[in-house]
Amino acid sequence: MWDYYWGLSSLWVGWMPDWDPQCKVPRPQAALSRALEVAHVSGRDKSSGLGRRQSVISRHARGSPTATLEDVPRSLGEPQGRLGDSHLGAGENINIYWSPDGQTVAVGNKDDVVTFIDAKTYRSKAEEQFKFEVNEISWNNDNNMFFLTNGNDFINILSYPKLKPVQSINAHPSNCICIKFDPMGKYFATGSADALVSLWDVDGLVCVRCFSRLDWPVRTLSFSHNGKMLASASEDHFIDVAEVETEDKLWEVQRESLTFTVVWHPKRPLLAFACNDKDGKYDSSQETGTVKLFGLPNDS
Repeated sequence: MWDYYWGLSSLWVGWMPDWDPQCKVPRPQAALSRALEVAHVSGRDKSSGLGRRQSVISRHARGSPTATLEDVPRSLGEPQGRLGDSHLGAGENINIYWSPDGQTVAVGNKDDVVTFIDAKTYRSKAEEQFKFEVNEISWNNDNNMFFLTNGNDFINILSYPKLKPVQSINAHPSNCICIKFDPMGKYFATGSADALVSLWDVDGLVCVRCFSRLDWPVRTLSFSHNGKMLASASEDHFIDVAEVETEDKLWEVQRESLTFTVVWHPKRPLLAFACNDKDGKYDSSQETGTVKLFGLPNDS
């Protein structure tokens, strides 16, 4: 297991698409910020004339009404990596997500407003105010529906891009916190304050099984690249890695602190996760954000 330390509490972590875990560079090309997602954009961008494949990150700082798009290769060493900023209003941003087609970034704030940003123009193209607490947000794999988990125990489903209500599902008996879609398009999973992870059939929108090894509210979920494994984490000092089709525990990755986020590599069985060290082990003057990797040859 490899460890990497930053001087800030780590909240989200995302993979650059083409990082090779056998690379001799002594750190992963995993980009980290106070909130971050990674999208892979292919083809020619007609508005900017870009003809090469891009890795673009979107990020925002908590407490800031701005979302920023950056060209990752340029951000890692070349000048002028920033592509553009989008100013979203006064609310404090709390989550961010890319559409599967790489054309849109959705940003949610503490005022329960979700703003949809055009990834080419960096401008807002839609904004939706909700009358309930919005937790995590996600498109489905087909990019035609938009899902929200909320504080009223429900999953709300909207059409996309029209953002018209399609269905509300009473998913858990308490606050529904997080949601992730299986890369294969068969399932999505939700995590809740009841410490349960629920697995849902995408087509039927019915719960097919639950995972119940965590004791604290489920903060984060991630499916492996082939959809066969599901990692989930909370304030428990371990990450549960389960086999999707059987619920069986494959690994219990031990931790010394709570886990903010887990994310599988997009092509390999390699798990990155961000934790919060409060004991000043690596920097006695402040909390230390920790990013670790599980699934390297020496891990078991």
